[in-house]
Amino acid sequence: MKRGLKSQQSSFTKLKTEQEAATRASFRVALEIAKRGKPFTNGEIIKECIITVAEEMCPENVNLLKNCQYVSKHCGSKGRNIAENISSQLFDKNGHVEWFSLALDESTDVSDTAQVLIYIRGVDKSYEVHEELLDMYSIHGTTTGRDIFIGVEMAVNQKNLRWKNLKCITTDGGKNMSGKDKGVVALVSKAVENDGGSKP
Repeated sequence: MKRGLKSQQSSFTKLKTEQEAATRASFRVALEIAKRGKPFTNGEIIKECIITVAEEMCPENVNLLKNCQYVSKHCGSKGRNIAENISSQLFDKNGHVEWFSLALDESTDVSDTAQVLIYIRGVDKSYEVHEELLDMYSIHGTTTGRDIFIGVEMAVNQKNLRWKNLKCITTDGGKNMSGKDKGVVALVSKAVENDGGSKP
């Protein structure tokens, strides 16, 4: 009975290990597809190629490789999972930032929609510097300093940052960014002062 129990347990352990390996492999394939900016529908082609190679080189493992999910719907969800993981890591890093600076860039895409990129450079308690793309958002309609500031404010609040810890802000120099009273820099400076910080 003991031998039978151990045999059953080992078969479950092996199955679990194989499933975990298949999941890890499919995540890695999804990451490689995303890195190259290719459509996730390429995942099915990759799976067929892997199975063809396995049939020639290691036919005993073909069934194992057939269990990996590379089709587009699975790759898309894996891509979202990877993005959420990166976002949560960035959120954790920013939660421990002592001081930070922002760089803003606004440009218009081919569909005539304004895209605002917000970069952050932060320093933590151990003086380690982190530099990342904090957020990107689209503005439909007007792109006044107030419109852009609303997006910057949302990004700062979502990432759990404090205005008083902002030490510098850099922009692309447009009037809506650097205007004396209504530009983004002026509005950010007011937010910093209202939070008890010194003017950046």
